[in-house]
Amino acid sequence: MNTTISMSYVMIGVMLLLAVTCVFADSAEQWLPGNRRFVMAGVLVVYTGVRWYRLQVFKKRLHEEQHGSN
Repeated sequence: MNTTISMSYVMIGVMLLLAVTCVFADSAEQWLPGNRRFVMAGVLVVYTGVRWYRLQVFKKRLHEEQHGSN
């Protein structure tokens, strides 16, 4: 697997972990008061979805380029 693809999956995992931390960590109330932690978690989940979708498109294009030139 391509290093770029692997690192993208790692970043997706890190962002999802950060979103879960925003929602469930007791200390999150200190740095994201009120509903801001839920908003931040929502933004991270949406951005993670966008990154995942773009990664799938990139993988498909890369696969087509590698097999289309043969």
